[in-house]
Amino acid sequence: MQKICCCVIACILITSTVYSQTLLLKGKVLDAASGKPVAGASVFLSNTSYGSVSNSAGVFEITGIRQGNYDLIVSYVGYETYSNSISLNASKEGLAINIKQKVAELKEVIVRNYQKDGWQKWGSFFIENFIGTSALAQQCVLKNKDVLKFSYSKKDDELNVDATEPILIENKALGYTIQYQLENFVYDFERKSLFFAGYPLFIEMQGGASKKKKWEKARADAYEVSSMRFMRSLYRNRLTEDGYQLLLLERIPNLEKQRLQAKEKFYYDTVRHKNFVVSFESTLQPDSLDHYKKVMAQKDPIEIIHPGLLKGEDIAYGADSITAALDFKQYLIVRFPQRTIPQEYAAIIPQGSTKQPVSSIISLINQVPVYVTSNGYYYNVTDMEMEGFWGWWEKISSLLPYDYMPSKNN
Repeated sequence: MQKICCCVIACILITSTVYSQTLLLKGKVLDAASGKPVAGASVFLSNTSYGSVSNSAGVFEITGIRQGNYDLIVSYVGYETYSNSISLNASKEGLAINIKQKVAELKEVIVRNYQKDGWQKWGSFFIENFIGTSALAQQCVLKNKDVLKFSYSKKDDELNVDATEPILIENKALGYTIQYQLENFVYDFERKSLFFAGYPLFIEMQGGASKKKKWEKARADAYEVSSMRFMRSLYRNRLTEDGYQLLLLERIPNLEKQRLQAKEKFYYDTVRHKNFVVSFESTLQPDSLDHYKKVMAQKDPIEIIHPGLLKGEDIAYGADSITAALDFKQYLIVRFPQRTIPQEYAAIIPQGSTKQPVSSIISLINQVPVYVTSNGYYYNVTDMEMEGFWGWWEKISSLLPYDYMPSKNN
């Protein structure tokens, strides 16, 4: 299974947020060394459709922004990506953003030891893990694969992918063109875990009324099973009302299975130099063989689902007046019985069936809370890991901007 990273009183979660007010963000992009304006820089709020380009005087202006927490990103070829977390409760003007020219890009290329035929070797793997394998992913087109650089470390059994420019993806299923400033892409083959991070800007694709209606329906469907909807629901303390079922999962190491695996490994390490080697199982007495087969058929770790459904207050609390904290021990199963899993996902999981409800597992891998804001934004993303449905689903093909709001009809 693949893994992926108002008002509050006491411990009561925020229950309402106003979205009607829109804000302005205006400023200037400057070269950090010379102080001269930088024209043509892309300035945007990450994972939203709020963006602009600096003019000849380095000035940018972004309008129509809803209140919330965002990552302000400035990207320009030959310069380091500028990133700064901002909280917007009122319009801001007169921002001066200094960006630095890249000076160590050549060194980084040498350290990475990129493969010349990287796309031929890893292109399909990257598409499957970055864009996804859902029906939505089939309607996505990567427009500039030549900007991708691949590096595989045999020692660490890891694949790293870098991009020399923002990745351009046309998502014809949801009606977005996405400019993705890739910062990290690491796949750990030993753990079968994926971590990728970056700064996407969503640009609405043009289309007639029928296309827009189709896109809105597809967006609403994608949103309903997304982690964004879950986070927004958690923020408003409406998890039960919004159809979620929460269960505590405990994982206990199977020490007996680990002991037998170590014994089996020691046996083969000892006899591997011989011309003829009998199997480890054939060396066991009947009673021991029965025990061996029984234990080896067990899971490691052993999974125990605690009885009883959890409530929102069992896993989260108000961190401050505008932030909720998601905080729990062990693992959290998040079920959404209102939707069943798609055929593409059912085909790759053991005993998968399209009758099974959408179910994901999340864990706080660093044992610290994850903080959630009203639009579904959460941080730090590296403190949380997703498995199950979200581990498969939460890719670029299903990604929605934080300013997305489903229509009342959906």
